[in-house]
Amino acid sequence: MVRLGAFGLFLLSLWTQAFAQVNPSDWMSEIYAHKPEQALRQIIIPGTHDTGTDQMTSGSGAASALEGIMKIAPKGAVVAWSKTQDRSMGQQLEDGIRYFDMRVENTPSGWMTYHGLLSNRLTDMLAELAAFFENHPHEIVLLDFQSLVNFNNDVTELVSYFENHPVFRSRVAPWGEFNPQVRLGDLWDADKNLILLFDQRRVRLPDGSWGDSSFVWPRTLQNPWSNTRHTAKVEEDILNGIRQRPDDIFYVSQAVLTPDANVVTTGWTRGITSLRDMAVKWMNPKFAALLPRLDQSARDADKHVNIIIADFYQHGSFVDLCLRLNQQNAGG
Repeated sequence: MVRLGAFGLFLLSLWTQAFAQVNPSDWMSEIYAHKPEQALRQIIIPGTHDTGTDQMTSGSGAASALEGIMKIAPKGAVVAWSKTQDRSMGQQLEDGIRYFDMRVENTPSGWMTYHGLLSNRLTDMLAELAAFFENHPHEIVLLDFQSLVNFNNDVTELVSYFENHPVFRSRVAPWGEFNPQVRLGDLWDADKNLILLFDQRRVRLPDGSWGDSSFVWPRTLQNPWSNTRHTAKVEEDILNGIRQRPDDIFYVSQAVLTPDANVVTTGWTRGITSLRDMAVKWMNPKFAALLPRLDQSARDADKHVNIIIADFYQHGSFVDLCLRLNQQNAGG
Protein backbone atom coordinates (compact mmCIF):
# COMPACT_ATOMS: atom_id res chain seq x y z
CA MET A 1 0.00 0.00 0.00
CA VAL A 2 2.80 2.42 0.87
CA ARG A 3 4.63 1.65 -2.38
CA LEU A 4 1.46 2.25 -4.43
CA GLY A 5 0.85 5.56 -2.71
CA ALA A 6 4.42 6.71 -3.27
CA PHE A 7 4.34 5.65 -6.92
CA GLY A 8 1.08 7.51 -7.42
CA LEU A 9 2.58 10.66 -5.97
CA PHE A 10 5.62 10.24 -8.23
CA LEU A 11 3.34 10.04 -11.28
CA LEU A 12 1.47 13.08 -10.04
CA SER A 13 4.68 15.10 -9.76
CA LEU A 14 5.60 14.27 -13.37
CA TRP A 15 2.08 14.94 -14.63
CA THR A 16 1.82 18.25 -12.78
CA GLN A 17 4.89 19.61 -14.56
CA ALA A 18 2.97 19.53 -17.86
CA PHE A 19 0.39 22.09 -16.72
CA ALA A 20 0.52 25.75 -15.85
CA GLN A 21 -0.12 26.71 -12.24
CA VAL A 22 -3.76 27.54 -11.54
CA ASN A 23 -4.99 29.69 -8.66
CA PRO A 24 -7.40 27.36 -6.78
CA SER A 25 -9.52 30.28 -5.61
CA ASP A 26 -10.29 31.19 -9.26
CA TRP A 27 -9.82 27.89 -11.05
CA MET A 28 -13.15 27.78 -12.91
CA SER A 29 -12.73 31.19 -14.48
CA GLU A 30 -9.06 30.56 -15.28
CA ILE A 31 -9.33 27.08 -16.76
CA TYR A 32 -12.58 27.58 -18.67
CA ALA A 33 -12.20 31.24 -19.68
CA HIS A 34 -11.88 30.17 -23.32
CA LYS A 35 -14.39 27.32 -23.09
CA PRO A 36 -17.58 28.87 -21.69
CA GLU A 37 -19.70 26.40 -23.66
CA GLN A 38 -18.65 23.61 -21.27
CA ALA A 39 -21.62 22.19 -19.34
CA LEU A 40 -21.37 22.33 -15.56
CA ARG A 41 -22.35 18.66 -15.35
CA GLN A 42 -19.31 17.83 -17.50
CA ILE A 43 -16.54 19.51 -15.52
CA ILE A 44 -14.68 17.98 -12.58
CA ILE A 45 -15.80 19.68 -9.39
CA PRO A 46 -13.99 18.92 -6.12
CA GLY A 47 -16.33 18.73 -3.16
CA THR A 48 -16.41 17.84 0.50
CA HIS A 49 -18.41 15.13 2.21
CA ASP A 50 -20.30 16.39 5.29
CA THR A 51 -18.84 19.83 4.72
CA GLY A 52 -19.80 21.52 7.97
CA THR A 53 -18.04 19.48 10.66
CA ASP A 54 -14.89 21.53 11.27
CA GLN A 55 -16.23 23.08 14.49
CA MET A 56 -17.34 19.77 16.02
CA THR A 57 -15.88 19.10 19.48
CA SER A 58 -16.58 16.87 22.46
CA GLY A 59 -18.71 19.72 23.77
CA SER A 60 -21.03 19.66 20.74
CA GLY A 61 -24.64 18.68 21.21
CA ALA A 62 -26.10 15.54 19.69
CA ALA A 63 -28.07 15.67 16.47
CA SER A 64 -31.62 14.34 16.77
CA ALA A 65 -30.75 10.93 15.34
CA LEU A 66 -28.05 10.32 17.97
CA GLU A 67 -29.72 11.61 21.12
CA GLY A 68 -30.25 8.08 22.49
CA ILE A 69 -26.78 6.83 21.62
CA MET A 70 -25.16 9.87 23.21
CA LYS A 71 -26.42 8.76 26.62
CA ILE A 72 -24.03 5.80 26.54
CA ALA A 73 -21.31 6.60 23.97
CA PRO A 74 -18.17 8.57 24.94
CA LYS A 75 -18.30 12.00 23.32
CA GLY A 76 -14.68 11.84 22.19
CA ALA A 77 -15.29 8.62 20.28
CA VAL A 78 -18.38 10.04 18.62
CA VAL A 79 -16.39 13.07 17.46
CA ALA A 80 -13.64 10.83 16.09
CA TRP A 81 -16.13 8.86 13.98
CA SER A 82 -18.31 11.83 12.96
CA LYS A 83 -15.89 14.62 12.00
CA THR A 84 -15.05 14.57 8.29
CA GLN A 85 -13.49 18.00 7.72
CA ASP A 86 -11.25 20.31 9.73
CA ARG A 87 -11.21 23.35 7.47
CA SER A 88 -13.83 26.10 7.40
CA MET A 89 -16.05 26.81 4.44
CA GLY A 90 -14.04 29.94 3.71
CA GLN A 91 -10.80 27.97 3.59
CA GLN A 92 -12.39 25.23 1.50
CA LEU A 93 -13.53 27.81 -1.03
CA GLU A 94 -10.08 29.36 -1.24
CA ASP A 95 -8.64 25.86 -1.66
CA GLY A 96 -10.86 25.23 -4.69
CA ILE A 97 -13.79 23.25 -3.26
CA ARG A 98 -16.98 24.07 -5.19
CA TYR A 99 -19.51 21.42 -4.10
CA PHE A 100 -20.66 21.31 -0.49
CA ASP A 101 -22.57 18.43 1.10
CA MET A 102 -24.88 20.19 3.57
CA ARG A 103 -26.69 18.38 6.38
CA VAL A 104 -28.68 20.91 8.41
CA GLU A 105 -30.85 20.53 11.51
CA ASN A 106 -33.33 23.18 12.62
CA THR A 107 -32.59 23.49 16.35
CA PRO A 108 -33.85 25.87 19.06
CA SER A 109 -30.49 27.63 18.70
CA GLY A 110 -30.82 28.05 14.94
CA TRP A 111 -29.77 26.16 11.82
CA MET A 112 -26.84 23.87 12.59
CA THR A 113 -24.87 21.50 10.38
CA TYR A 114 -24.53 18.01 11.76
CA HIS A 115 -23.02 14.57 11.29
CA GLY A 116 -23.80 12.59 14.42
CA LEU A 117 -23.16 15.71 16.48
CA LEU A 118 -24.17 19.28 15.78
CA SER A 119 -21.28 21.37 14.51
CA ASN A 120 -21.39 24.69 12.64
CA ARG A 121 -23.91 27.49 12.66
CA LEU A 122 -25.16 27.61 9.06
CA THR A 123 -25.36 31.39 8.89
CA ASP A 124 -21.70 31.68 9.88
CA MET A 125 -20.73 29.36 7.03
CA LEU A 126 -22.87 31.31 4.59
CA ALA A 127 -21.25 34.57 5.69
CA GLU A 128 -17.92 33.08 4.57
CA LEU A 129 -19.47 32.12 1.23
CA ALA A 130 -20.87 35.64 0.73
CA ALA A 131 -17.43 37.13 1.43
CA PHE A 132 -15.87 34.77 -1.09
CA PHE A 133 -18.37 35.77 -3.78
CA GLU A 134 -17.45 39.42 -3.38
CA ASN A 135 -14.03 38.69 -4.90
CA HIS A 136 -14.77 35.61 -7.04
CA PRO A 137 -18.03 36.22 -8.95
CA HIS A 138 -17.27 33.62 -11.66
CA GLU A 139 -16.61 30.70 -9.33
CA ILE A 140 -19.75 28.55 -9.42
CA VAL A 141 -20.73 26.90 -6.14
CA LEU A 142 -23.24 24.11 -5.53
CA LEU A 143 -24.76 23.88 -2.04
CA ASP A 144 -26.44 20.49 -1.80
CA PHE A 145 -28.84 20.50 1.16
CA GLN A 146 -29.30 16.78 1.00
CA SER A 147 -30.67 16.50 4.52
CA LEU A 148 -32.89 19.04 6.26
CA VAL A 149 -33.99 17.83 9.70
CA ASN A 150 -36.83 19.25 11.84
CA PHE A 151 -38.08 21.62 9.16
CA ASN A 152 -41.49 19.86 9.12
CA ASN A 153 -41.64 19.95 5.34
CA ASP A 154 -41.54 23.76 5.41
CA VAL A 155 -38.37 25.51 4.22
CA THR A 156 -39.98 28.94 3.82
CA GLU A 157 -37.68 30.63 6.32
CA LEU A 158 -34.51 29.06 4.96
CA VAL A 159 -35.37 29.88 1.34
CA SER A 160 -36.33 33.41 2.38
CA TYR A 161 -32.92 33.83 3.95
CA PHE A 162 -31.32 33.37 0.53
CA GLU A 163 -33.97 35.39 -1.32
CA ASN A 164 -33.45 38.39 0.94
CA HIS A 165 -29.70 38.15 1.47
CA PRO A 166 -27.83 41.19 0.07
CA VAL A 167 -25.32 38.97 -1.78
CA PHE A 168 -27.14 35.69 -2.47
CA ARG A 169 -30.41 37.11 -3.80
CA SER A 170 -28.68 38.25 -6.99
CA ARG A 171 -26.21 35.37 -7.26
CA VAL A 172 -28.62 32.41 -7.07
CA ALA A 173 -29.47 30.70 -10.37
CA PRO A 174 -33.22 29.91 -9.98
CA TRP A 175 -34.72 26.58 -10.96
CA GLY A 176 -36.66 26.83 -14.22
CA GLU A 177 -34.50 29.61 -15.61
CA PHE A 178 -31.57 27.20 -15.29
CA ASN A 179 -31.31 23.41 -15.19
CA PRO A 180 -28.62 20.67 -15.08
CA GLN A 181 -27.79 21.29 -18.75
CA VAL A 182 -26.53 24.76 -17.83
CA ARG A 183 -23.21 25.84 -19.33
CA LEU A 184 -20.59 27.87 -17.52
CA GLY A 185 -21.10 30.75 -19.95
CA ASP A 186 -24.86 30.76 -19.30
CA LEU A 187 -24.22 31.42 -15.64
CA TRP A 188 -21.45 33.93 -16.26
CA ASP A 189 -23.54 35.89 -18.77
CA ALA A 190 -26.39 36.08 -16.24
CA ASP A 191 -23.95 36.98 -13.43
CA LYS A 192 -25.12 33.97 -11.41
CA ASN A 193 -22.85 31.56 -9.56
CA LEU A 194 -24.80 29.84 -6.78
CA ILE A 195 -26.94 26.72 -7.22
CA LEU A 196 -29.04 25.63 -4.24
CA LEU A 197 -30.11 21.97 -4.27
CA PHE A 198 -32.78 21.13 -1.66
CA ASP A 199 -34.18 17.76 -0.64
CA GLN A 200 -37.46 19.53 0.15
CA ARG A 201 -38.73 22.74 -1.46
CA ARG A 202 -42.14 23.31 0.12
CA VAL A 203 -42.70 26.96 1.06
CA ARG A 204 -45.57 29.28 1.88
CA LEU A 205 -46.29 31.22 -1.32
CA PRO A 206 -47.21 34.94 -1.38
CA ASP A 207 -50.91 34.12 -1.80
CA GLY A 208 -50.86 31.98 1.36
CA SER A 209 -50.92 28.63 -0.42
CA TRP A 210 -48.19 26.01 -0.30
CA GLY A 211 -45.97 24.99 -3.18
CA ASP A 212 -42.42 24.17 -4.24
CA SER A 213 -40.05 27.12 -4.43
CA SER A 214 -38.67 27.89 -7.88
CA PHE A 215 -35.77 29.77 -6.29
CA VAL A 216 -34.04 26.53 -5.26
CA TRP A 217 -33.44 23.38 -7.31
CA PRO A 218 -34.66 19.87 -6.61
CA ARG A 219 -31.77 17.47 -6.06
CA THR A 220 -31.14 16.81 -9.75
CA LEU A 221 -28.21 14.50 -9.23
CA GLN A 222 -27.18 10.94 -8.53
CA ASN A 223 -25.05 10.39 -5.45
CA PRO A 224 -24.32 6.65 -4.99
CA TRP A 225 -22.70 5.61 -1.72
CA SER A 226 -20.49 2.55 -1.35
CA ASN A 227 -21.03 2.34 2.43
CA THR A 228 -17.82 0.36 3.02
CA ARG A 229 -14.47 0.69 4.77
CA HIS A 230 -12.66 -1.13 1.95
CA THR A 231 -10.79 1.09 -0.50
CA ALA A 232 -10.89 -1.53 -3.26
CA LYS A 233 -14.70 -1.63 -3.11
CA VAL A 234 -14.93 2.17 -3.20
CA GLU A 235 -12.64 2.28 -6.23
CA GLU A 236 -14.64 -0.43 -7.99
CA ASP A 237 -17.94 1.30 -7.28
CA ILE A 238 -16.93 4.75 -8.47
CA LEU A 239 -15.25 3.36 -11.61
CA ASN A 240 -18.34 1.32 -12.48
CA GLY A 241 -20.65 4.19 -11.56
CA ILE A 242 -18.99 6.75 -13.80
CA ARG A 243 -19.34 4.46 -16.82
CA GLN A 244 -23.10 4.25 -16.25
CA ARG A 245 -23.88 7.75 -15.05
CA PRO A 246 -26.81 9.62 -16.61
CA ASP A 247 -25.72 12.47 -18.85
CA ASP A 248 -28.54 14.91 -18.16
CA ILE A 249 -28.04 15.56 -14.42
CA PHE A 250 -25.17 16.11 -12.00
CA TYR A 251 -23.30 13.06 -10.75
CA VAL A 252 -21.35 12.62 -7.52
CA SER A 253 -18.47 10.15 -7.10
CA GLN A 254 -17.98 9.49 -3.39
CA ALA A 255 -14.29 8.80 -2.74
CA VAL A 256 -14.95 8.22 0.96
CA LEU A 257 -14.76 5.34 3.40
CA THR A 258 -17.44 4.41 5.93
CA PRO A 259 -16.52 2.77 9.24
CA ASP A 260 -18.18 -0.42 10.39
CA ALA A 261 -18.34 -1.95 13.87
CA ASN A 262 -15.12 -3.85 13.28
CA VAL A 263 -12.99 -0.85 12.40
CA VAL A 264 -14.52 1.27 15.19
CA THR A 265 -13.76 -1.36 17.86
CA THR A 266 -10.49 -2.86 16.61
CA GLY A 267 -9.09 -0.32 14.16
CA TRP A 268 -6.76 1.04 16.85
CA THR A 269 -4.65 -2.10 16.43
CA ARG A 270 -3.84 -0.82 12.92
CA GLY A 271 -3.50 2.81 13.89
CA ILE A 272 -7.05 3.70 12.81
CA THR A 273 -8.97 5.55 15.52
CA SER A 274 -11.06 8.02 13.53
CA LEU A 275 -12.55 8.93 10.17
CA ARG A 276 -9.54 11.16 9.69
CA ASP A 277 -7.22 8.16 9.99
CA MET A 278 -9.30 6.22 7.45
CA ALA A 279 -9.13 9.10 4.99
CA VAL A 280 -5.50 10.12 5.46
CA LYS A 281 -4.00 6.64 5.77
CA TRP A 282 -6.26 4.48 3.60
CA MET A 283 -8.35 6.38 1.03
CA ASN A 284 -6.66 9.62 0.11
CA PRO A 285 -3.26 8.12 -0.83
CA LYS A 286 -5.14 6.34 -3.63
CA PHE A 287 -6.22 9.59 -5.31
CA ALA A 288 -3.04 10.14 -7.35
CA ALA A 289 -3.68 6.94 -9.29
CA LEU A 290 -7.47 6.69 -8.90
CA LEU A 291 -8.61 10.10 -10.17
CA PRO A 292 -6.79 9.97 -13.55
CA ARG A 293 -8.05 6.40 -13.94
CA LEU A 294 -11.59 7.56 -13.16
CA ASP A 295 -11.35 10.29 -15.77
CA GLN A 296 -10.02 7.86 -18.38
CA SER A 297 -12.76 5.33 -17.60
CA ALA A 298 -15.37 8.04 -18.08
CA ARG A 299 -13.93 9.14 -21.41
CA ASP A 300 -13.68 5.53 -22.62
CA ALA A 301 -17.43 5.24 -21.99
CA ASP A 302 -18.10 8.65 -23.63
CA LYS A 303 -18.98 10.09 -20.20
CA HIS A 304 -17.62 12.84 -17.98
CA VAL A 305 -16.42 12.86 -14.38
CA ASN A 306 -18.41 15.50 -12.53
CA ILE A 307 -18.47 16.03 -8.76
CA ILE A 308 -15.97 14.15 -6.58
CA ILE A 309 -16.17 14.34 -2.79
CA ALA A 310 -13.61 13.48 -0.14
CA ASP A 311 -13.02 13.56 3.60
CA PHE A 312 -10.11 15.65 4.92
CA TYR A 313 -9.50 16.62 1.30
CA GLN A 314 -6.26 18.51 1.91
CA HIS A 315 -4.45 15.19 2.29
CA GLY A 316 -3.63 13.45 -0.98
CA SER A 317 -3.47 16.33 -3.51
CA PHE A 318 -7.21 15.99 -4.08
CA VAL A 319 -7.99 19.48 -5.37
CA ASP A 320 -4.78 19.74 -7.38
CA LEU A 321 -5.60 16.49 -9.17
CA CYS A 322 -9.09 17.71 -10.02
CA LEU A 323 -7.73 20.98 -11.39
CA ARG A 324 -5.10 19.22 -13.52
CA LEU A 325 -7.78 16.95 -14.97
CA ASN A 326 -9.89 19.99 -15.80
CA GLN A 327 -6.92 21.59 -17.54
CA GLN A 328 -6.35 18.42 -19.52
CA ASN A 329 -10.00 18.14 -20.53
CA ALA A 330 -10.21 21.84 -21.38
CA GLY A 331 -7.30 21.48 -23.77
CA GLY A 332 -4.49 22.88 -21.68
